[in-house]
Amino acid sequence: MKWQSAQIDGKSKTDFVGHMNSVTGSLYKGGKKICDYKADGGFADKSQNVLKLKGNVQMKSLDPDATLTCEEVEFLAGEDLIKAKGNVNVVGSLGAMDTDGELWASSDLRRVATPSMFKKQ
Repeated sequence: MKWQSAQIDGKSKTDFVGHMNSVTGSLYKGGKKICDYKADGGFADKSQNVLKLKGNVQMKSLDPDATLTCEEVEFLAGEDLIKAKGNVNVVGSLGAMDTDGELWASSDLRRVATPSMFKKQ
């Protein structure tokens, strides 16, 4: 993860909480990069395995080729869950979907649905 400026509260070398500006980075699964992201700002809590991105969020998966854009994302690494909110748009080789509200997705953007439909899968 990279950022232009940040305020990091380090509890230890591996446990931190931070607020960042102009964030870019990648998500990994099983040691393999699956998605790149960028946003105007972000918040990370390593102990909770939570990453929040806010403002002009863009996430681009590598396989399948898909792009998610929205106003805000909460990524729950332990659940492999992306919660995207506000003007959500997903376009890729598997189709397209958009909403003014909220969509949930897997970190590789293979599964995308409304929260109620995602829970049923």
